[in-house]
Amino acid sequence: MKVRLLAFATASDALGTEEREIEVAEGFTVEDLQGWLGERYPDLAPLWPRLAIAVDGEICSRQRVLTEGCEVALLPPVSGGSGRPGGTGGTTRAALVAIRLHLDETPSSGGALRVIPASHRHGRLSSSQIRWMRKNNPTETCPVSAGGAMVMSPLLVHASSPAETPSHRRVLHFEFAGSKLPGGLEWV
Repeated sequence: MKVRLLAFATASDALGTEEREIEVAEGFTVEDLQGWLGERYPDLAPLWPRLAIAVDGEICSRQRVLTEGCEVALLPPVSGGSGRPGGTGGTTRAALVAIRLHLDETPSSGGALRVIPASHRHGRLSSSQIRWMRKNNPTETCPVSAGGAMVMSPLLVHASSPAETPSHRRVLHFEFAGSKLPGGLEWV
């Protein structure tokens, strides 16, 4: 049977990918999956004691039986990647900050930003990981008054709420980094 595997932060570094579809036997448990992955990806070994595993959005025990088409997420408790080339974050993630200066009021009913708290700890996410985060985590709405500022990590999963009443919601968004960008990238 087919199972969809999503790996976050250091787990995706160890697997070399953020998502993968794998074929496993009927009756395969999370513990069996751990053994199967361990044989193929030895870099996961030091992570297993701290990894939370969610099946279809629910943290579960190692005895959980997998089903056809289920989605298994490997969730490190402190994430952000290893900082290795090709990794998902590391020190660069921690050194990024975004400042949003609100020229107009953005109340909850007027298009305020919605965020998934602490989602920045998972480093840079793929679109499927963002969908998983949206489906399985609560959001918070962040209203800001005119002239106010919001400081956040640019990697925080966020989106503007739809405005219930038409109004201006002008925002100046600035991003800063306290270190050089990896891979030859430069700020402009």
